[in-house]
Amino acid sequence: MVKKKGKVKRIIFGIIGTIVLFVVIVIVNLIIVDKTESIISKGQPIENYSEHNNALLVIDIQEATTGEI
Repeated sequence: MVKKKGKVKRIIFGIIGTIVLFVVIVIVNLIIVDKTESIISKGQPIENYSEHNNALLVIDIQEATTGEI
């Protein structure tokens, strides 16, 4: 009976440890992504154009993403 309690405790602590590790990894990842996304680039800024041109934007949506159409 004592061995079963020890085994159950190890399983429970393993599951809790895995969940805590997952949460820590997600939080650290979000912090790193937030810092890298908020960095202002140091390149030369694009100047305003005197005349505007039209543009065509084509988006290829795959069936695997949207499902069957």
